[in-house]
Amino acid sequence: MNRLFRHPMILGAVAAALVCASLPAQAQKARQDAFPRASDQESAQPAPAPSAAVADAPNARLAGLINRNLTILRNKNIASVQRVAVGAYCITPKAAAGITPSTAIVVLTTEYYYSLYNETKVQWATKGSTCGANKIAVYTFADANLDGVYTPSNAVAFSIVVP
Repeated sequence: MNRLFRHPMILGAVAAALVCASLPAQAQKARQDAFPRASDQESAQPAPAPSAAVADAPNARLAGLINRNLTILRNKNIASVQRVAVGAYCITPKAAAGITPSTAIVVLTTEYYYSLYNETKVQWATKGSTCGANKIAVYTFADANLDGVYTPSNAVAFSIVVP
């Protein structure tokens, strides 16, 4: 038998090093299992008609959950969602909602389950977008490299509410 493995302290140190080396992978797997995300298979289904998925938002004039693949998962008064560039969306409200996008107050948040990354942001613009005055401009960003640099991204799902 090799001398190295005869000494109990060295053998213990080797065993401890092997256990410690496997901990980051186990911790990552535990995080993934504890907070599962939608698989590409689940989220790649065809988009339902806007009126098919009703959003429960009794006090909102417009509400929706938009998947990263443009599927409207929940909808109240969204006529259409269009991606005009990477991370840039134009949302058209239904006329019946009585919303003037150029003066509306919009509330947005990223959605965890359908987004591909944890480090995400979503913003809206009241002026200066390519969407025009009759649409709500939404921009999504992700920090895919975890380096603090957010770039426009199509990997972000988000919710929108216009009170």
